[in-house]
Amino acid sequence: MKRGLFLISLLLLAASCQKDSYNRFCTKYKVYFSCETDISPYNQVLTPGRFLSVKKNNGLLILTDCDGETRKEPMSDNNNRMFMLGLGGLIIGTPVFDNDIRAYDLACPECDESKTTLKVSFKGSATCSKCGGQWDLNTDGTCINTDGKERRPLYRYPTSYINGVFKVSN
Repeated sequence: MKRGLFLISLLLLAASCQKDSYNRFCTKYKVYFSCETDISPYNQVLTPGRFLSVKKNNGLLILTDCDGETRKEPMSDNNNRMFMLGLGGLIIGTPVFDNDIRAYDLACPECDESKTTLKVSFKGSATCSKCGGQWDLNTDGTCINTDGKERRPLYRYPTSYINGVFKVSN
């Protein structure tokens, strides 16, 4: 009896440690970011179907909307230290059929490298130029061109929106 319980426990432990197991929110990479949504371009994330990519580089916050418009903003020393943007940056926005603002990692989940970031389109998709994967930002970051392969969804991060302040944090 004890041996049977031990084997069952061992099997459950092995299944929970599976490399490609899926969790709704990513904890693999640290993230902390906040913004006021009444300020442009952050106000775009409240519009269903609009997404904004956010990256850090040499004390600058680089914001690119889904139309390809890029804006560079200097960060305070405090924000430069505090803001952690996951593996490759963030994609933030509101899906067309849902009113909850989402945050995904800007890095390709298949390539899993900080330098391999996704290009966000005005159609609500994100594409990797390295592996060719394409993900739908309006349907929980699911892959839309699997080519017969099982692909991971985008890394998603927990968000909150209170009194006009949007926050991503894990």
